[in-house]
Amino acid sequence: MLSNRHRDRYQAAVYKWLSCAQQHGIRLHCPAPSRGARLLEGGHSHFHPELFLQLGGATEFRFPHETIRLPAGEALLVPRKMPHAETAHHWRGTFRNLVIMFPRDGVTLHTGVRTPSGKPRSQDFEYFKTGKGHQIARYLDDIEALQAGATQPESEEAMRSLLQAVLAYLRLVMVQDDEDDNPKESAKVRECRFFVISHLHDPHLSVKYLASRLQCSADYLSHLFAVETGKRLTDFILQERMAMAKQNLANPTLSIKEIAWSCGFADPGYFTRLFKRVTGLPPRTFRQGRNACNVNSFERITNSM
Repeated sequence: MLSNRHRDRYQAAVYKWLSCAQQHGIRLHCPAPSRGARLLEGGHSHFHPELFLQLGGATEFRFPHETIRLPAGEALLVPRKMPHAETAHHWRGTFRNLVIMFPRDGVTLHTGVRTPSGKPRSQDFEYFKTGKGHQIARYLDDIEALQAGATQPESEEAMRSLLQAVLAYLRLVMVQDDEDDNPKESAKVRECRFFVISHLHDPHLSVKYLASRLQCSADYLSHLFAVETGKRLTDFILQERMAMAKQNLANPTLSIKEIAWSCGFADPGYFTRLFKRVTGLPPRTFRQGRNACNVNSFERITNSM
C-alpha cells in the first residue's frame, strides 16, 4: 500500500489536479509535430509520452520547431520520440514540477527541482508496476492526435475528457498499488532502482552518477545494492537496458540507432556488440527472429480457426 511520504504526497497531488480538471479544466500544452526531427542539441527523447504538471515556477521547453513556457497550474504533454530540452525558472514562485513517465511495465513519478545552473533535477522517485501504464500512455497518444488536428469544439472537449481519464487512472494505480518487493529494502536502494528505471536513456547513468544523485559514495551504494538485492548495480543497469532494447526491437519502425540512443548508448556500434554478447544475437537478427516467431504464431492461430 501507499506507505511512504513520497507516495502519499503524489497521491494527494494527482487527486488535486484531477479535481481541478473536473471542476475548472486545466490548460494542456502539446508541441507541434516534429516533422521528422529526431535530434535536438542538448535534448533527449523517449519512446513513451511524458506528462508534466507544473507545481511552481515555470519550465521552458525547447522543441525542434518551437519553445513553450509552462507556468504553474498548467500541464504539458511531450509525445513519444519528441526531442526536447528543459530549463527551470523560479518565476512567480519556487520551481517545482511533477513528471509522469511510462517505462515498459509501469508508471513512474518524480519531482523536478531547479539546480544552480537552471537545469531541472529529478528527486523523490516512485515506481508503480502495473499493466495500466500502457492504457494511460495510449490516452496521451490520443490527446496528441487530437491536438494535431483540433479545429472543432468537440476535439477540445475530447482532450479535456482524456486528460481527466489519465489523472483518474493514475490515481487508481496509486491507490491499488500494493507492491512490496522487499520490505527490508532501504530507502536508498529503493530510490536507486526507481532512478535507474526512469533514466535508462541517459548515457551518463553509472554507479558514480547514481551515487552523486543519492549523496553517498559509489562503493557504499554498490555494496548496499548487492547486499539487499543480490545483484551488482552495474548488472542491474545492463539488465534493464537490455530488457528495454528487446521490447523496442519488436517495433519495426524504430531503427537500431534510435533504439541504442533510447537505451543510453551514444555509440550504436557498441550497443550492437554488447547486445550480441548478452543475448547471443545481433539486434537485427534478434528482431528478425522475433518477427518470424510472431508470424508463425499468427499462422498457427489462424490455421486452427
